[in-house]
Amino acid sequence: MSSTEITIGGAVFLRSRDAARAAHLSPDYVSRLAKRGLIDGKLIDGHWFISEPSLAAFLTVQEREKELWRARLSELRREEQRRFGHPSAVLA
Repeated sequence: MSSTEITIGGAVFLRSRDAARAAHLSPDYVSRLAKRGLIDGKLIDGHWFISEPSLAAFLTVQEREKELWRARLSELRREEQRRFGHPSAVLA
């Protein structure tokens, strides 16, 4: 085990900066997620340690929610265009 990870109950936790780097996120954002309980994290000696599978699961759910929102927003815009007779609504 390196100094940037710990094992608790058989689960490996990475320092927030390392988990953030692997996920292409800011360390502050990852720490906030852990602090809010949105991902599994442990605060040890002033440093957040993050469960990488927990972070990955959170990001998967977030991406799916974004896809659903985009689809809903797209449909709302198409409906607005139809309602107001926008020329592009005829093509859709």
